[in-house]
Formats: sequence, C-alpha cells, structure tokens
Amino acid sequence: MSRSKQPQTRQALLEQATQYVLEHGLQNLSLRPLAQALGTSARMLIYHFGSREHLISQVLTLAVSRQQAAMQTLATKQRFASLGELLGAFWERLSAPQSRAFLRLLFEVDVLGFSGHPVYAGFSRAALEGWVGLIESLLGQILGQGDHRSLATHIVASFNGLILDLLATKDEARVNRAFQAFVQTLTSPGR
Repeated sequence: MSRSKQPQTRQALLEQATQYVLEHGLQNLSLRPLAQALGTSARMLIYHFGSREHLISQVLTLAVSRQQAAMQTLATKQRFASLGELLGAFWERLSAPQSRAFLRLLFEVDVLGFSGHPVYAGFSRAALEGWVGLIESLLGQILGQGDHRSLATHIVASFNGLILDLLATKDEARVNRAFQAFVQTLTSPGR
C-alpha cells in the first residue's frame, strides 16, 4: 500500500467502522469481528488507528460531528424565526427512525461513561457540551444577545429525556405529545 493512499484507506475504514458501530453498538465490540466485517484484519485496524480505544474515539467523533453538522445545516438553511420552529425542526430530525441508531449509540456511550471508562466518560461529556453549545448559539440568533446557556442546557436535557423515552417505549404518539407540551411551556407568553 502506498503512503499516499493511507489517509484515504484510514478514512474509508473509519466510515465503515462508524456504520458498523451504529448497527451493532459498542458493548461487545471486538476488533476481529469488526475487521472481518470491514474486509481487513485487526492488525490493519491497529496500524491505522493505534488502538481499539482510539478507533472507538474516532468512530464516536465522526458519528456526533455528522449529526451536529446536519443540525447546523438545517438551522442555516431554515433560519428559524422562533424558538418553537427551531425545536420542532430539531425534534423532527432527531426523533426520525433514521436517527435512532445514532441516538442508541449516544445513550450506550453515556451508560459506559457512567461506569467510569475514561474514553466514554470524556466523550459523553464533550458530546453533551457540543450539543449545548450548538443550541446556545442558535438561541442567540433567535432570541438575541444574552446568556442562553441555562436554557440550552434545559432544552438538551429535555430532548435527552424524551428521546430516551421514545427509544425505550417506542410510543411515538405519547412522546410527541410530551414534546409539544414541552415546546408550549417554553414558548408560552410570560415565560
């Protein structure tokens, strides 16, 4: 393999590994089955990523950055006029069936992070801060200047709870009603 193709090979492996992890999760992730599914060897994965933990870190970073970029693109294209519009568009995107593998992965990382595993704990914290930062910046665009960190934290925490409920119960109608009640609470006059 020529040196000039290594970054392309590494990126292709990272893309494939990310898809594999989205489909299979992290709990029983082992390099040999992963490598076999990617058409390579565990040795080559170590060559390209250094360690299993570094590969996992790269996979998680790619998965989250894709989702956050999609949300940022959505916000840029639509230029939301109100908080309700922003929340509705984000909820539609995050609660869609095609987002569920990503969301399951995030919750799996959170649980693994709670157990104290340094890769997952650090990643979980960084991902959460990234979401709060994204919402905070969008709130500034909609609501004007000011400190929106607490509201952004409230929104992210509420989304997390609603999405966890949706993934656990699959009761879309009830969770969607709960989401609407949440939006109503945040956007009602006098808030």
